[in-house]
Amino acid sequence: MSSLDSFQENERVQIEKINCADKFCLRLGELGLYLGAEIQILKNDNFGPLVLKIFDSQIALGRSEAKNIYAKKI
Repeated sequence: MSSLDSFQENERVQIEKINCADKFCLRLGELGLYLGAEIQILKNDNFGPLVLKIFDSQIALGRSEAKNIYAKKI
């Protein structure tokens, strides 16, 4: 299990753990980031936000938030 910011572009991962405050966790869930969700890392160039594919949508997620979301490669 590694934080989202450690995965390479085009890798598919499944979320295993999220460390966040209640309000922010609710917001992540609304975006499709919840335990068990399968996502694809579209952009991770080691600076700036990550771009993630969740279902048919793309979202940008700040690196500080990505460091608190843990996943495994699938």
